[in-house]
Amino acid sequence: MKDAKELRSAPAESSVIGLIPAAGRAGRLGSLPCSKEIFPIFEPDADGRPRPTPVCAGLLRGMASAGIGRVLVVLRDGKWDVASRLGEGSEWGVDLGYLSVSSSTCVPETLGRALPWTLGADVALGFPDILLTPSDIWQRLSAFHRRHGGAVSLGLFPTDQVAKADMVDFEPGPNGEGRATEIVIKDPSCQLRWTWSIAIWRPTFSAFLADWLGQGARPAASEPYIGDVFRAAMAQGLEIRTLAMEDGSFLDVGTPEDLARAVGAGLKPTF
Repeated sequence: MKDAKELRSAPAESSVIGLIPAAGRAGRLGSLPCSKEIFPIFEPDADGRPRPTPVCAGLLRGMASAGIGRVLVVLRDGKWDVASRLGEGSEWGVDLGYLSVSSSTCVPETLGRALPWTLGADVALGFPDILLTPSDIWQRLSAFHRRHGGAVSLGLFPTDQVAKADMVDFEPGPNGEGRATEIVIKDPSCQLRWTWSIAIWRPTFSAFLADWLGQGARPAASEPYIGDVFRAAMAQGLEIRTLAMEDGSFLDVGTPEDLARAVGAGLKPTF
């Protein structure tokens, strides 16, 4: 892995590279016939009939709509069905690349493995098992990100599922724009309303992530989340800007109950 100094000094690029972590084992879902990232849900076709499509398809289409044309998927060894189903990405309007890792203990580590392939570029982070609406959220966040100089831009969504989410406190500004002041991670007693589900960051945060991983930083007695890295970055003076999507919604299909909701009432997955 390139160190933080190399990440900071790499030539700047005008493009944004999409980054999708897919190195997990989907332990909460038990035994599935395929990787959860490509588990089929149903969308209407041109005639309104249900059509099976991978869970991650909306994420790929959303990135493409925002001009994020190159996307890197970080896979755990053995999840070859993901690359087989998604292919080169033309079906979704992007150019897909794949990075295979033998193991990863957490999402920050998975993302860190990809840093050498994002040198000098901004990074758009999306999760393949989270369904988001409306369809233009990536366009909104990308435009917002270009307008300001913060290290990280977070797309926020309203939720009452505080025990499952990274909840964000922020100083609000006009038109839903704001600045993050705190991130509370999966705390059932949290009273905040907004969670983040998508992010775009600049090379300054990529460098910070490399430092954080290199120092072996870990929160006590828990799996580290990328939200922990955002919190540490804010403590070191990096600015995290927020865009609240009042009309937005999200569904994390990482649990059996929510996956059943995503598949659709009365419909069965098709393979």
